[in-house]
Amino acid sequence: MGDLQGDLLAGRPLISFVRYNAAFEVPWIRDNLGIEITEDQAAGLEAMDNPKNTKLLAQVGEHAAMKQVQPAHFPAVFDIEIH
Repeated sequence: MGDLQGDLLAGRPLISFVRYNAAFEVPWIRDNLGIEITEDQAAGLEAMDNPKNTKLLAQVGEHAAMKQVQPAHFPAVFDIEIH
């Protein structure tokens, strides 16, 4: 499949997409996000529809976003002029 970088809708760029990943593995979460969890907690994170996982999933997502999302990932159209 590749990265779809050259694919265009309507013959011109209309959307942009950046994929961010967080591995639900104890070493990855510890080393990349600084969060200590158990193997059981890591295995349970894949059940995103389980309300018991909401708090930890949010914590992992917030920490991953702080590390991975960069201002350069957003085109200038997202810039807001503040008066």
